[in-house]
Amino acid sequence: MREGKIKASRITIQYKIIKRSKKNYILRIKDEISVELSIPKRDSYINGVNFINKNKEIIEKKIIDYEKKLRVIKPKGTIKFLGKILSEKENNLTQEKMEEKGIKILMNKIKKWSDIIGVSPLQVRIKPLKTAWGICYSNGNISLNIKLIKADPKIIDYVIIHELCHLIHHNHSKEFWNELKKYYPDYKEAKIVLKNEGRFY
Repeated sequence: MREGKIKASRITIQYKIIKRSKKNYILRIKDEISVELSIPKRDSYINGVNFINKNKEIIEKKIIDYEKKLRVIKPKGTIKFLGKILSEKENNLTQEKMEEKGIKILMNKIKKWSDIIGVSPLQVRIKPLKTAWGICYSNGNISLNIKLIKADPKIIDYVIIHELCHLIHHNHSKEFWNELKKYYPDYKEAKIVLKNEGRFY
C-alpha cells in the first residue's frame, strides 16, 4: 500500500493506493478530501501516483461533487436513522442504543419477509460489511450491513428480500429477479437509491 498527498487547484487530495486482483484502475472517493485507487498487482505504485497526478483536476471535481451530495443527504451535525435526518441535539439515542434499536428492526423484518417468501435462513448476522449491503452464503447464512439502519425502511426491505430470494436462487439469473419482483416490484428504483446515496451513509 502507498499513501500520500497531491495538491490540486482548490484542495489537497489525500490518496491511498492498494494493489488488488483487478485488471483495471478503480478509483473510489472515500470522503471530502481522500480517494482510494486500486491497481493491478503487477503494476507499480509509481504508475498509480502518476495516474492520480495526471487526473488530479478531474478527481478534485469528483470530490467536490461528493461533498455537495453529502451536504444534502447528510448535513454536518446530523445523524441519519431509518431514512430520517436528525440533528445531534434532536437525537436522544447513543450510537450503541441506535444500533440496538436498528438491529431489532432488521431482525423483525427478516422474520416478516422469511414467513412471506417461505424461506428460513440458517443464521443471520448484522455487522459492518465493506462492499455489500447484504450477503447470502451457500450454507444458508445471511449477513446484513449494520449501515442499513440508516436507510429508509423501504430500502431495508429491498435488501432483505434480495438476500432471502438468494436462498431460492443462488445467483442473479432471470429467475432470481422474477422471484424478487414478486415481493418488491420497484427493485430497480431501490438499486438506484442505494447506488446514489448508500455511500453517504
